[in-house]
Formats: sequence, structure tokens, C-alpha cells
Amino acid sequence: MSIIILVLTSCTNNSNELTYSWNNTVDRTWAGENFWANRLQDWEVEDGKLVCTEASEKKPMRTLHSVTSRLENKGDFQMSVQTGTTTPETTLNDESASGFLIGAGASIDYRAAALIHHSPGQEGGYFAGVIANGKFFIQDFNSKEKKILIEKTIENLPQSYLISISGVQTGTDYNLNLTVTDDSNKEIGHLTYTFEENKVNGNVALVSHPGTGKNTGAFWFNNWKLSGEKFNYNASHTSGPIISAQHTLSNEILKINAQLMPIGKDDNSSVKLEIKPNEAWEEVGNSEIQDLSYNALFRIENFNYKSNVPYRLSYDLKDNHETFYYEGTFKPNPVTKETIVVAGFTGNHNLAKGVERGPFNWKEQIWYPHTQLINNVEKQNPDVLFFSGDQIYEGASPTFQDFNNKFEDYMYKWYLWCWAYADITKDLPTITLPDDHDVFQGNVWGNGGGDTDKDDKGGYVHGAEFVKVVERTQVSHMPDP
Repeated sequence: MSIIILVLTSCTNNSNELTYSWNNTVDRTWAGENFWANRLQDWEVEDGKLVCTEASEKKPMRTLHSVTSRLENKGDFQMSVQTGTTTPETTLNDESASGFLIGAGASIDYRAAALIHHSPGQEGGYFAGVIANGKFFIQDFNSKEKKILIEKTIENLPQSYLISISGVQTGTDYNLNLTVTDDSNKEIGHLTYTFEENKVNGNVALVSHPGTGKNTGAFWFNNWKLSGEKFNYNASHTSGPIISAQHTLSNEILKINAQLMPIGKDDNSSVKLEIKPNEAWEEVGNSEIQDLSYNALFRIENFNYKSNVPYRLSYDLKDNHETFYYEGTFKPNPVTKETIVVAGFTGNHNLAKGVERGPFNWKEQIWYPHTQLINNVEKQNPDVLFFSGDQIYEGASPTFQDFNNKFEDYMYKWYLWCWAYADITKDLPTITLPDDHDVFQGNVWGNGGGDTDKDDKGGYVHGAEFVKVVERTQVSHMPDP
């Protein structure tokens, strides 16, 4: 895959330091291509800040993972972020906290590790944070006991503060320093804890934790800074703005479906398609991004090339006036082959159980992003990919269904499918047919296409608008009837 990555959030990268700022980012339910949010509906950019919108005690440890920077190398590292509660006038409970998750999922794929939230368990990492009542701490999130390793108290914690964490390597150990400062850069708290070197390896994430009981809380963040030799930065490990593409070619009609992450109402609303049949790129289409499903559909007639044709989808980023390119290849129909190879898939479970059924063994119980499966499929050199249903499971892959935010919850789970299979769908014709779980049901049948209130009565439970979102994302690139 050839992808040119340009930062969507306002980001600077000087002297091995990255700064992510949401000051100039338009409002949207998406933090940017350098991050993965758990869940999609729990985070948004609003009024120049990254905000966690979920404050229910039933939804602990909301995380926003960095997917382009990971703690993997030797050497020191530093992180800091501005934060504060979204309800400063309320006295929050004694557990409501914000801060960092570090050392998450060291032995698994960065995309798998990016799902770590809610439940503690093996390779869950360490939560270094500040409680709204003034305590700051480092907590073990690797086991169900969630033991507090060290904590101190801050007097008169301000409404807005800076949390900083640094790791200084001393032989095979890391001295982890957690510091809290006010807006005038005055230190108001400091503690140090020593870890073994391998304990801090893995993903890093922002955490908004509501706590339990009454007066739960949620938190905002800005100016997330990451630096140091221990961070391994990989610009290809992104999550958008175009996260995948599917296409079919039939009767010389090529249709391609570009899937975008959730753009804001003030973002650019179109995607451009170019092909390169010879030496130069040729624009062959410009398509509007659909509401709710965030996809753009293209149709090219008289597509009769006899050899591979490179293509690229482009999206103009309003935040930094740059262009993102997503590239792949259109292959000619294999009409001269005696045998057509079809790779068939059905039932795309990402985990052994839902992450909310904690504790969760993040090392052993997560199958995502199906790397072994995809590698084995590629070895078969298929001509067509056929996904026959249940590309997502609404109830436990990775989280319980959220009927109150069903559009966002579907997209959260659909994006995981896109992210996992993008490397093969970008180059191969892909047939994707929804089944019952794709429309958040256990069964679907009958009732003349009408919606009902239960699976066992037949028909769609969640109504036409929701079903149309599922269809736009999965089947809008199918050949004409």
C-alpha cells in the first residue's frame, strides 16, 4: 500500500517531539488520523478541545490511543497534556480521574492494543493520572485488582492543569516521574516510581475515567506532547481520514466506495478519484460524502483496461490545507484464467469475548486485526474477496451494543473491519453482504421489509435510516442489478 500521510490535527514535529493540538480543528466526532478512540461516540472535538463525552460509571476507562507513536525503543521519553473536568462546578467522586495509559499491549499489534479500555487484564498497562479531588497516582491496569502502586495528594487542584510523565532509563529499569503543574507552570505535585524496562513498552493513550457512584466525571484534553528516543513513530500507522476502499468491476463498469472517518459539518465534503493508466494522473470523479455513513461512491463506465491501473483517492484537509492520498490498484477482470479464486469470509469476531466482561486478557483473548488470516489469504492470490455477512457483531466485538447511539456505534465497529482488511480490499474486487448482526439483530426475515420491535417478529428492528447506513457502507459499490 502506498499512502501519503499528512497530519489532520494541528501537529508539530520538532527535535523528535510531537505536539497534537485541537485548537484549530473543526468540531467533529473524530480526534484525527493519529488516534483510535474507545468508543467512537465517547470522544469528540468541540470548541478547540478534545472532549470525552461519556461520564457513566458503567463506562469506565475511556481511552484515546496514539496509533502512530509507541513506546518500543531504548532511551528516555516524555509526555504531557493539558486537562480538566468538563463539569468544573461539580464536586466529583473520589475516583473520577484523567491522565495517561502507558505500556498497553506490548506484545500485540498496535491496532489490537488500541482497543484496550474499560477492563483491566494482562498487558492492560498502567494508568498514571490525577483524581479530580486532588490525588494523583500510578495504578496497575494489568490485573483485576487494579492496585494503586503509589499516590500523593494535591491541595487546591485548579480546574485546568498539566499532567506530565517522563521515563528515565537507568540500566534495565525506568524511573517514572509524574508531575502536575498549574497553568502558570508552577509545580503542584510530583511522584516517582520505578518500573522494569519491559513494563512500559506498548501503546500510550489518554484516559478519561468517570469513577463510581454519584457525581461521575468526564474530562477534556489539549496539547498532547510526546518526545524522546523510546517512542517509535510510524507515519503509516494511521486511521484515516480515508480508512479503506472497496470496489467491483462488472460489464466494464467500475464502482468504488471510499470509506472516511466522521468528518465535521464544516469539513470539506467531497473526495476525488484519479487513475494512472499511463504516465500521468487523470481525474475521473468527484463525489460527495454521505451523511451518517461517511462514504463516497464513484462509478466509471467503459472501464476496459487490460492491465493494472493505479488509482488514488484524495481528500483535502481543512485544518492544515493539505491533501491526504489513499492509493490502490484496479486489476483487469481475469477472463483468461481457467480457475477464478474466491476467498470467502463469514462472521468477523474480533475478540474471544466482549471487553466489558472483565477482567480481559488483552494478550490472549483478542484476535484483531486478523493478521494471520489476512497473510494466509494473500498467499492464495485470490481474484475476488467475498464477505458473506456479520462483518461486525453488535454485542461483543469489541463492546456491548449502544442503541442510544446506534449510528456511531455501528461505525465504530465497522471502522475496525475497514482497518483490518484495508490492505487487501484496496486492490481486489470485494463483495460485502450484510447479515443480521450487521444491522444490530440476532435474526432478520420477512415482514415485507417493515421494521419491528423484536427480532423474532421478522423484519428490521432499527428502521430504514439505520439499515440504509449499513447498506451504504457495505454494498453501495456492488455491480448494477
